Amino acid sequence: MRKNAVLLIVIVVVIGFLNYPIKAKAYPVDLKSFETDKVVYFSDETIQVNASWELDYSLPIYDAFGRVRIYNESYELLWNSTKLNQIGNFSSIWNVEIQSLGLGFYNYSIILYVEFWQYYFADDIPIYNTLGTIEITLIKRNVSCELIGFDNHLKYNKGLNFGARFYNTSYGSGYYVRNQQILFEILLENFTIIFSRNYFTNGTGEIEIFVLNIKNLSIGINYLQFTVIDNQFFKSEVFQFEFYFEVRPAIILDLKEDKKEKKDNSEINQVLVVSVSLTVSVSFGIILFLYYRNMKKKPRDLQEITFKY
Repeated sequence: MRKNAVLLIVIVVVIGFLNYPIKAKAYPVDLKSFETDKVVYFSDETIQVNASWELDYSLPIYDAFGRVRIYNESYELLWNSTKLNQIGNFSSIWNVEIQSLGLGFYNYSIILYVEFWQYYFADDIPIYNTLGTIEITLIKRNVSCELIGFDNHLKYNKGLNFGARFYNTSYGSGYYVRNQQILFEILLENFTIIFSRNYFTNGTGEIEIFVLNIKNLSIGINYLQFTVIDNQFFKSEVFQFEFYFEVRPAIILDLKEDKKEKKDNSEINQVLVVSVSLTVSVSFGIILFLYYRNMKKKPRDLQEITFKY
């Protein structure tokens, strides 16, 4: 009788031991490692996700699998991997281009969540679990601007003709702001806008400015202003440059651009003296003529005439 009792106990322990792995296993997916290559990315880079896991399940658990997913700050699904539903030990690397996520990236930075997610169906109940979450930050690149062939002293009746280049030099590499809309404006000293036009950068981040005639500039300091319109990869920077506006000299004869010979002051003075002399002579002649004609019509007495010697 005692032998039978001992045998029964042994059988129960063995059965319990055989059932232990199934009962002790909390989830069918055992996530062993899960990481991204970094936690801060520029918005034109690629997110690298590394993971290793084991999938092992049996009845009553079935139809189990794992997945890598990426969500935005509002927890909207942006990307997910294929189903990881093969039983066994596996590891994998996923490269996700940020540009492919379709982000409405208007702020300087945004937060994304990378998750390893599992699904399984047990006792006719679907169950979802997140086994690991990584928070990453996306940021826009800074923009630099330089002017090409620009003279910051503008003379009256002269147009603007120069170039502007937009780029970024993060980590020592050049990134041109290509095919980007740039708002170009000219402002007076009180920041009143008198000229505004949109341009698009070419393959090397450049625009060509050519304005034939600019009206209403104020004498002295004025401003050129460039604004990078909303861009997914670059910050919407505003760049402002000063230029000095000056008028032409008052004596037109002294201007080379009119292709007239310069006149020195003595020649100008001679012209003025001759002009004044001619004017006085003509005026005096007219007065004598009118006086003589008037005297002929008027009968005069000899007593009215006085002779001076």
